[in-house]
Amino acid sequence: MPFGPDRPVKSTGSTMQIGSWTLLCDIAGQVSKEPDNPIVTVASVGIAREAVSHVRRRLLRAFNGAPVKWKHGKLDGFARAANLIVSYHLPVVVWHLHRGDIKQWSRFFEQAMAFGQEAEGRVGRRPPYVTGNTTMRMHMLARGFAKLTRRILDERPIWGTRALTLQLELIADSDLPAGESTELFCGWLEEWAQHTRLISERNIQPEVRARCSTEQAEPLLLLPYYLAGLSHHADPRTRLASPVVSSEDASQALDDLRKRHGSKLFEPAEDFREPYPLAYERGRVVRRRSPATSYFPVRIGPRATRV
Repeated sequence: MPFGPDRPVKSTGSTMQIGSWTLLCDIAGQVSKEPDNPIVTVASVGIAREAVSHVRRRLLRAFNGAPVKWKHGKLDGFARAANLIVSYHLPVVVWHLHRGDIKQWSRFFEQAMAFGQEAEGRVGRRPPYVTGNTTMRMHMLARGFAKLTRRILDERPIWGTRALTLQLELIADSDLPAGESTELFCGWLEEWAQHTRLISERNIQPEVRARCSTEQAEPLLLLPYYLAGLSHHADPRTRLASPVVSSEDASQALDDLRKRHGSKLFEPAEDFREPYPLAYERGRVVRRRSPATSYFPVRIGPRATRV
């Protein structure tokens, strides 16, 4: 049975299922107000649901049963991950975010601080998930999932007027603070499925389950982990005090993957221009308008507020 876009669709009465995917995402680079390095790299990898167990078994076998960190696995670890990506024709997005205007980047964190202070004054606490670091990580991971979802859908043109369903399992690396922040982020991703433009623009209703995990608990996270790490080192704009491998070696390994994987590897690059997404206006939480931030629910008091 073929995996991914070539697999036949499933029809269930008035709706048609166009795919079932597990998407994994990780970040390489500093996420802080005053980073030493102007680049953040976000990698996401998609696996057709029926191939997940196959890829996981092969991955564990390739790493001798135990996940190995990028700083220890280096180029050999990347080669093992890359071989699986190529073998299973997995769709990959590596997104390079450039912080060229550090004042604009810092403004995001200043706005987050101001919002958190006002939230604390109004509800008696400063929720951990409204800090600049946490909100920025949520934003980057969500964008990584969104870019890969679009890439998967663009690979398969769809015609007709029938209602379509797309099943997505989203797994992010657990760099977010445990507990409330992780719960909110996963809930946000799942709630996105009810408000996405895919419904109005493509007649596609996503069905989303989201969770955060570690490479030890979910070895498949090694795939975006190694991709993000190596691509981060290969970017000539990256400045690292203690690189894991040289920029030249990383670039050569990434070029090899590009040749082998072709259009399955998509590498968009952007300059950072985002405001902090939330603000108080006349006592209400509102969303600052931004092309990249289409929906952001946040829980300030005991109930969620859609903004």
